Amino acid sequence: MKRKSSVIRCIIFDFDGTIADTEHFAFHISNELAERYNFKKITREELSDMKKMHFKELLEYIEVSARQLPFILRRGQKLLRHNMHEVQFCEEHFPEFLDELRKRELILGIITSNTKKNVLRFLADKNIEIFKFVLAASLFNKQSKVQHIMKKYSLAPEEILYVGDEVRDIHSARASGVHIASVVWGYNDRQFLEAEQPDWLLEDSREILEILDGTK
Repeated sequence: MKRKSSVIRCIIFDFDGTIADTEHFAFHISNELAERYNFKKITREELSDMKKMHFKELLEYIEVSARQLPFILRRGQKLLRHNMHEVQFCEEHFPEFLDELRKRELILGIITSNTKKNVLRFLADKNIEIFKFVLAASLFNKQSKVQHIMKKYSLAPEEILYVGDEVRDIHSARASGVHIASVVWGYNDRQFLEAEQPDWLLEDSREILEILDGTK
């Protein structure tokens, strides 16, 4: 699983499930929208099984069509906006971890399938100003945003570490040629992530400091 890292100059974070714990709100919003758009409601028990599904399998499971998906996502993101002040970090120590990263003078940013407005609202509420960019991306094409960052900051792929909680993040990182660290506290199940062989599997965000130091 371990991949030798060179000098990493940029860390790109996913948002939902990696930085921000939006799962509780997404669960309730999904069931609220299920009535409006006529797709399957889910239970807490089902949610555990869904963590072992690829996104396209998930859509089939809850009976959402490709045609419906953009409307559902936009409505869901709008509803989530009203709850962003209640959303907490996935890890309590994450702000302190960011302070450690600040000392290393890295380029830090976020690429998300959520909206930029939602992410900025969360960061402002938490008084976090360390991120140089926040980019919203489509569900299956985050790699185009990664490539944009490479060009903007004159970065080689091996100088970027991508941190995410889903198999989709692994695929986007691989398509871009960058390092990928998968976190176990987010949406996809640990064993499901491990089967995709990310470069690192993280139990704690502070392990990123070990990656930077070449000790992990």
